[in-house]
Amino acid sequence: MPSPDSDIRIEVWLPAENWNGKFQAVGNSGWGGYISYPAMARALAHGYATASHRHGACDGGGFVRNGHPEKLVDRISRRMK
Repeated sequence: MPSPDSDIRIEVWLPAENWNGKFQAVGNSGWGGYISYPAMARALAHGYATASHRHGACDGGGFVRNGHPEKLVDRISRRMK
């Protein structure tokens, strides 16, 4: 279960028309931690339903050094559940 300090977000976009019947998850790597709107827009333009998430860890891991260790748990395990 997320902690009170968690900041996990997800967006799902569905085509209003011309859906190709497929889903494309989009994102970023490493410590990116942001919703990838440009990649979602490209997927939607090609007829895909699409989703991206923000796991609350978008400062290169500084949140651990700055007293937010629960965000590391968000980054590693809570997003997998």
